[in-house]
Amino acid sequence: RTISPYGSREVLEVIKGIPRWKSDGKDAIPKGALRNLPLKLLVNLTTIFNAVPVPKPKKDHDSPEGCRPISLVCTISKVLETLLLAGISDHLDYHRLLDDNHFGFRYGHSVTAQPFRITDHVTTAFNREQIAVMVSLEGVRQNPPSRPAAGDEELRLPC
Repeated sequence: RTISPYGSREVLEVIKGIPRWKSDGKDAIPKGALRNLPLKLLVNLTTIFNAVPVPKPKKDHDSPEGCRPISLVCTISKVLETLLLAGISDHLDYHRLLDDNHFGFRYGHSVTAQPFRITDHVTTAFNREQIAVMVSLEGVRQNPPSRPAAGDEELRLPC
């Protein structure tokens, strides 16, 4: 199953869900203007959001490392980010690709709830006179998102 293209209605729902107190961003497009987009412009914006990532030459195009990074900074980009997060999260949940113990960026799995969950497991084990073991793994990126790898061009939205 692949991530489905976004519909104009879905894009409009995300736009209307942007809190009014949030900054407009470098593009200076007021959120009120986005909320009242003409249908034709909303359809065109949806088409842009459904664009395919730019693949790197001689790389696996099915892997995130095989696509060029995109820098998202403006309000319209925040809408795209919300749509992408929803699509990727749905994909991961549908295929059960994340362990139930993974709490970052998941619906119903607050990162702040994880310490309470760990405490509960340790307390339960202690009360049952059992041993509790915890292993914490942290991934390390070779190339931070702020600096693309040598030879990689950074693709930026015109904001």
